[in-house]
Amino acid sequence: MKVTQVARLYEEEKIEAVNLAVSQAVRFHEEDKNQAVSQAVSQAVNQAVSQAKKEKQEQKEQIARNLIESGVDILTVMKSTCLTRAEIEIAIENG
Repeated sequence: MKVTQVARLYEEEKIEAVNLAVSQAVRFHEEDKNQAVSQAVSQAVNQAVSQAKKEKQEQKEQIARNLIESGVDILTVMKSTCLTRAEIEIAIENG
């Protein structure tokens, strides 16, 4: 084998190793990016759900206050809002 052929084979192996390393780095970067996006979406969904639950609770409490102020008995308010007596009392205090 001639020296130029050996040098060419060596160069091919170097290029192959670099290309493989670059491909792996790109794949790992894409996986990290996908994981980061997934985590961000999950966090956003959790925040939205938490906010929706909070707003729903506040609406129930407002309804309970309105019903109590209108003279509706506590049992009917509990049935109507699915709030406990303690939750209704707290809503009235905070109202």
